Amino acid sequence: MKKVIALILALIMILSLAACAKAPTGEQPAADKTGLTPADASNPTNTDGETVTLRMIDTLASEIRTASIQKIIDDYQAQNPNIKIELISPPTEGADQKVQQMLMSDEQLDIIDTGNGFQTCINNGWIQPLNQYLADWDELDTISDVALSRMTNFGDGETYWCVPYGIYQMLLFYRKDLLADAGIEAPDVWTFENIYEIGKQITDPDKGVYGFALRGGTRGFNCYDRTLFSYLSDDVWVENESYRAFTKDGGCVYRLPEAKEALEFYKRVYEDISPKDSVSWGFTEMVQGFMSGTCAILIQDNDVIATIEDGLDPELWGVGNIPIGTSGFGTQTAGYGGWAMTAKTQYPEETAKFIKFLSNAENNGYFCRQNGLIPIHTTSIEQDEYFSSGAYTIFNKMNDLGCYRIFNNLGIGYDITATFNNDRDEYLQKYLLGEVDADTLLDYWASQWEKAVADQGKLWE
Repeated sequence: MKKVIALILALIMILSLAACAKAPTGEQPAADKTGLTPADASNPTNTDGETVTLRMIDTLASEIRTASIQKIIDDYQAQNPNIKIELISPPTEGADQKVQQMLMSDEQLDIIDTGNGFQTCINNGWIQPLNQYLADWDELDTISDVALSRMTNFGDGETYWCVPYGIYQMLLFYRKDLLADAGIEAPDVWTFENIYEIGKQITDPDKGVYGFALRGGTRGFNCYDRTLFSYLSDDVWVENESYRAFTKDGGCVYRLPEAKEALEFYKRVYEDISPKDSVSWGFTEMVQGFMSGTCAILIQDNDVIATIEDGLDPELWGVGNIPIGTSGFGTQTAGYGGWAMTAKTQYPEETAKFIKFLSNAENNGYFCRQNGLIPIHTTSIEQDEYFSSGAYTIFNKMNDLGCYRIFNNLGIGYDITATFNNDRDEYLQKYLLGEVDADTLLDYWASQWEKAVADQGKLWE
C-alpha cells in the first residue's frame, strides 16, 4: 500500500512552503547515519519531573491552522501535565525574519516549521537530525514513500531533517456542465493534447466561456515547466530530483528540442483556449475562473478541493489525472512543510516526543483535513473516509497509471536557484504576447543555468 500512497501523496509540487528565511549559507553540520550531530551532546534532557516549556513557531499561521495546532497541543498537555507548549504564530508577512532572528539569538526556540528556508536552516546548523529520536517510533513504517523522501530532502537520503505535516499534490478539475454543453464526455485519461482539443470545442469568447484556466501571472512558469517535463523521456533527465534543469550529459533542458515544442504548445493553449487576461492570472483568478464557469479545466493543488466542494454543486464538477505528455509520462509535485527540531533546544527528548505526537496518524489526519493537505501516513488514507473517497480517489488512479515522475526543483544548491524565477513570469508573459520569440526566451533561460554550472560545477555528481 505504501507504493499506492507514494503517488497518492506524490507522483511528485510543492516545494516550496514558508520557514527559516534568507540567510547566508554556511557549512552543513556534520551528521552520521545515526543522525547524531554535535548539538546532541550539548542538549540536556529534563529528568527531574519539573515542568518543561517548549516553544514552537508556525510561519504559515491562519485562524484554522492555529486552531488545529492548538487543539493538538491541548490534548498533549492534558496527557503530559509536566510539559507546556507555547505556540508562536506571527503574521505570515515577516514570519521568516522572525524565525531567523530567534534562531540566531539566545531566545529559546525548540520546533520550527520548514519550508522555503529549509536548506538555509540545514546549512547553518540551525536544525538537527531526528534519526535517533524516530528510531523507536512505531508509526515510522506507515509514513508514505513520498513523505519519507521529504524528510530527507536536500541531504544524503538517509538523514531525517523533519517530519512533514502534509503534502500538496496536483490534480485536474473539470466542469461537467461545460463539457456536457459541448457534447463532450470527460476522457478516462487526460493528456495535454486532449485538454487542448476539448478546450477548442468548448471555447466561445462571445459567450465568455473558455477551455482552460491558465496561470500566466505569479509563478505562471510552473505551468510551462509542467508541460516541458512531461515531454521529456527518462533517458534525458539527471536522475537526482533536485537538479531537473540539467540533462544526463550535463546540458540544460532548455536547449532540448522538446523545450521549444512544449513552449509553442503552451502558447497555443493561451491563444486558443484561455481567457486573454489570464496572461496575468495568479492562483485566485484561476480558481475563480473555474468556479464562475468561465473556464472548463483547472489544474491545481489538493487544497482547492475543499473550496470547490463548498462552492459548487457536486453535479457540476469532476476530477481527473494530471495530464500526460508526449513522452507518455506526467509530472507531479510534492510540496510540503514539516516540523523540525532546532539545534539549540535544551530538551531534545521532550521536543522529539511532541513532534511524534503531533505527527501520528490520528493527529496528522485531523490537521490535514482542517488545512487541505494529504496525510503523511498510509493508514490515514486507508482508514479515513474523507481521504479514501470523493475527489481524493484520483490520486489512487494516478498511481495505477504508473507514469508519473516527481518534479520540484530545477537546481538546489546553485546560487541561481533563489533568483532564477524572479523575472521568469515577466519574460514568459512577453512570449505569450508576442514580444519575444521562443528561441530568444529559451536561450536566455538556458544561459543562466550554463553560467551557474560554469561557476559552481556539476553539483549532482
